[in-house]
Amino acid sequence: MFEDGEQLPAPSKLEEIMTDADSADAVAYLVVTVPDARPKTVRVNITVPEMTLKQIDAAAKKRGMSRSSFLVHVAQHAIQTNHSQANV
Repeated sequence: MFEDGEQLPAPSKLEEIMTDADSADAVAYLVVTVPDARPKTVRVNITVPEMTLKQIDAAAKKRGMSRSSFLVHVAQHAIQTNHSQANV
């Protein structure tokens, strides 16, 4: 659903599922995935026009972010947006 751009439904309460006659024989279980607590980071060098770097720094400062975290955040957003549009 999510990959198709559809809204996820609100989660059902376990009590409601257990009292539903259609779910009388159902078994409830919880799956938890835990991402790496500390993903490996790497240092990179990039070339950026001076004015663009000033704009990046100003945008990062406005959001209370470091330059690196701002660039990673923007890149992840662009990747997710591109991925979502590719699945349309």
